[in-house]
Amino acid sequence: MESFHKSKQCEFYHSQTDHRRIDRVYSADICKQHESQVCAMAEACPMAHSNVERLYHVEKYKTKYCATPPDECPYDDFCSFAHSNLDIKTRLIHMYERDSEFYMFYFKTEWCPF
Repeated sequence: MESFHKSKQCEFYHSQTDHRRIDRVYSADICKQHESQVCAMAEACPMAHSNVERLYHVEKYKTKYCATPPDECPYDDFCSFAHSNLDIKTRLIHMYERDSEFYMFYFKTEWCPF
């Protein structure tokens, strides 16, 4: 019996749009040249060539919450977004104690993950 393969829950890429390079090779910013045509620098380009490269880059991975509830997310454990406070890789400002030091050092200094 052949089982159904869920590509969204697979650690391997299935097309060039899913392919990503090692994070050390490129930044999380999207390559402007690649958006409109094929980038002349190809694999040597210092910018991300797809949304997959951007979302799974160490700077972006699990830094915002997933819009889909965890039990309905089609990516399951491979989702690039966090499904709980335990998953998220950024400092959660709402977890800080709200004293005078909070307002002096942290108020409006972090991007909202919600």
